[in-house]
Amino acid sequence: MGDHKAMEDRSKASSYKALTLLWALVCAVLLLVPSADLPGQEWSGIVKAAIEIAVHIGLFFVLAWLAANGFSAVKEAIESSAVALPADRKTQVFAVVLAYCLLLEILQIPVPGRNFELLDLVAGGLGAVVGSWRPG
Repeated sequence: MGDHKAMEDRSKASSYKALTLLWALVCAVLLLVPSADLPGQEWSGIVKAAIEIAVHIGLFFVLAWLAANGFSAVKEAIESSAVALPADRKTQVFAVVLAYCLLLEILQIPVPGRNFELLDLVAGGLGAVVGSWRPG
């Protein structure tokens, strides 16, 4: 029975890892495509800014949530082994997701119609904070 549970935990951890990597790729594609290829370019002002902020919060919330849940699945998979996970998983997930958000903002600089925006980084950081928080 214990071996079956361990196999399920490893499978769950692998699934979260794959989903996290896939979502990180989705984030990169959405944030690095030239802005002329995106819908909503006719919008301007506060509506466009609000949508951009919501998109950044959502993208990085999901990424952090997947990563945090993946960490928990890994913890379950190795609980009985001698391997120890870092105590402050939430901080690590937040830091990695925020660093990825920063990297994508920097990579936007040469993309036509895109640029580095501090507000996007803050919105991504907010999504990462909320997404990385997971009780337990």
